[in-house]
Amino acid sequence: MKYLLGGFYILFILLSFQRCANPGVVSGGPKDTIPPLLISSYPVDQTLNFDDKTIVLEFNERIIADKIKQNLIISPTTKVKFKHFVKKNTITIQFEEPFQDTTTYTFNFFDAITDITEKNPPFNLVLAFSTGDFIDSLKVFGTLKDLYTDKPVPKATVALYTKTDSIDIFEDTPTYFTTTTKYGSFAINNIKYGVYKMIAFEDLNKNLSFDEDEEQYAFLQDYFNPVDKTDSIRLTSYQIDASELKVNASRISGRYFEMRYSKQVLKYRILETDSILTVNSNITEDKETLRFYNPFQGFPKDSIKVIVESVDSLKNITLDTVYIAFQESTRKKADFTNQIIPATGKSIQPTQSITLKFSKPVKTWDLSKFKVVLDSMNSFYLEDVVATWNHNYTEAYLPQLIKRKQLLDSITYWDQHIVIDSLNPDSLLLTQKNLLAKYDKFSYKLLIENGSFISVENDTLKAIESKYTFPKSENLGTMTVKVNADSIQYFIQLITAQKTDVIQQIYNCSTCNFKDIPPGKYSLRFLIDANKDSIWSIGNIRKDLPPEPIRHFPQETEIRSNFDMQLDISL
Repeated sequence: MKYLLGGFYILFILLSFQRCANPGVVSGGPKDTIPPLLISSYPVDQTLNFDDKTIVLEFNERIIADKIKQNLIISPTTKVKFKHFVKKNTITIQFEEPFQDTTTYTFNFFDAITDITEKNPPFNLVLAFSTGDFIDSLKVFGTLKDLYTDKPVPKATVALYTKTDSIDIFEDTPTYFTTTTKYGSFAINNIKYGVYKMIAFEDLNKNLSFDEDEEQYAFLQDYFNPVDKTDSIRLTSYQIDASELKVNASRISGRYFEMRYSKQVLKYRILETDSILTVNSNITEDKETLRFYNPFQGFPKDSIKVIVESVDSLKNITLDTVYIAFQESTRKKADFTNQIIPATGKSIQPTQSITLKFSKPVKTWDLSKFKVVLDSMNSFYLEDVVATWNHNYTEAYLPQLIKRKQLLDSITYWDQHIVIDSLNPDSLLLTQKNLLAKYDKFSYKLLIENGSFISVENDTLKAIESKYTFPKSENLGTMTVKVNADSIQYFIQLITAQKTDVIQQIYNCSTCNFKDIPPGKYSLRFLIDANKDSIWSIGNIRKDLPPEPIRHFPQETEIRSNFDMQLDISL
């Protein structure tokens, strides 16, 4: 027992020493914000006649380079593979093949190398050397911003393509490239004398290739020599499918005949047909398919010749001749649905109208079945409803169906239908007063009854019910903008502060009056109609046509109830 107790005592002493020897990691203290500092490099920056395949960088603290394969940018672009090794505060980069002769290379590390503790990258770490006896010294710099919001676009690729007879910016790898900072700024240094094309793109899949159908992009019009670009370059990027518009397939699909395009179609028209019957058609929900409906009672053996002109969002046009045919099918008809704009639950401004969109062309309609429902006891049909249809009868534009004053006036209906209490002659006035108080918020339902619209396939559209409100006029504000634009023509847009939605738009006004604006914060932007054709154009990269400019008024403007905000702006 004596020896056993002694053993326990010794074990206790040893465990106590072990605890003292392992005190743990001390928490707290200031955060390390100082980036690693480059002490030496092989080769030294701006070295001439470099003929090695190994690069070595030494820093003043321990480093890691986990993302060097993704984040190291080498210009001009090289396909030569490399391996890297990190030992404490030194990184060695070994290439499998020699560099090209008489070429200036620039290594931009961005955040490819960081310290261990807080992942701080070295500040502006760039290494340039030449395999010849001189270093290319041309450079370009600038900013990349979103065309519609004017916000900086970070982490985008800005690329230079050398002009050749066979250049294809949609397939080729750029000669020089860099990545924009979080502020949207960029710079490409040590460029060889020559002529280049500049493009910026998101490069979401990191393939260093411009995917025009998926990525936001910007481009500088025309080729240029960096010698002539001494000022900052301003690029504006936007998202639009720049791929070619073409028909991928034309064939029978169930009870329909369909043309399927390579991308979304903005609009189309039937230029010619050899049928005496009307051939109804529409673009389906995916925006990439043109569907034709059988105009016959049965299924004719002969096909119908149709010439179709289609246009995409870049105004690219295709002209296609197809021979459409139909066959008997057990596949059920496509659903006949609709969309109403504004959507139910929205507040309708006094200047606003209603648009009805249909999934199929409409054959017949009855606009007398539009009813306003105030509550379970009170409703009335609208009179003199007029619709303006698009070319294929899939969209009806309805000037504002009912105004706030009409709702108030409709209450006078009670003059003829309320029984006056003989003991209280003011009962009618009291009833009207109560109604006015009740409907001052003006929440009402617009009911479009069943059977108001019938499709070309004889589908009957189910009843449509949408709930709307009118804001009180005294709760709305106005804005008056005086514009000094000389000879510039433009669209002025009142947009949300987030720059996502257009509230109102006016074309070419010297004194621009925006009315009935709900309280809140707003911005202004000007879409410049540079060619003065009364249309703002997005341009076309395939034709080297940039978008017409957009100028942003930098200050947010707050609209208050029953107040007129006045601004003076010079373009």
